[in-house]
Amino acid sequence: MDSTLAAKKHPLKLMLAPRIGHLFAPPALTTRSHKVDYTCGYCGSVLMQAEDDLLHGLLIRCISCGSYNETE
Repeated sequence: MDSTLAAKKHPLKLMLAPRIGHLFAPPALTTRSHKVDYTCGYCGSVLMQAEDDLLHGLLIRCISCGSYNETE
């Protein structure tokens, strides 16, 4: 695979578990065209694939390690 086509990786910010509501991953969301693999801030699993700076205010629980991650 051509390395120029590979998505860059962006680790998400870890946070405490919420009381209600969350998405489970990996990956919880993949947009039609993506350039960034958003990864768990703890274990590095890909949680979301999207354009850079496209999605904000999401809370994603990683099913690989159980950590909660948020998009800023």
